[in-house]
Amino acid sequence: GLSRTERATLELLRAGVPSDAIAERRGLANTTIYAHLARCIEEGEVALREVLALPDSEIEAIETAFEHVAPEESMGLKPVYDALEGKYPYGWLRCIRAAMGTR
Repeated sequence: GLSRTERATLELLRAGVPSDAIAERRGLANTTIYAHLARCIEEGEVALREVLALPDSEIEAIETAFEHVAPEESMGLKPVYDALEGKYPYGWLRCIRAAMGTR
């Protein structure tokens, strides 16, 4: 299940608070908030679309990048971040990776 801090992040997201405002309100880094949200996705508590407002084409491009990293890098974030030339923040990549694991 979710930790108390992950659940607090989820409650704020559900209340319509944007991720950067959640981070500010909770005194946490935005990357930590996205780590919480990725866990929420993994646990089936929230859908990717509730976390990220990206077009399908961009999500598919990111998923394709994850699928093409070398097996020994086991869905690592840095190879995908580099392959996409830093266009997407690590937190977003973490959430998309989490959603891919729930299918």
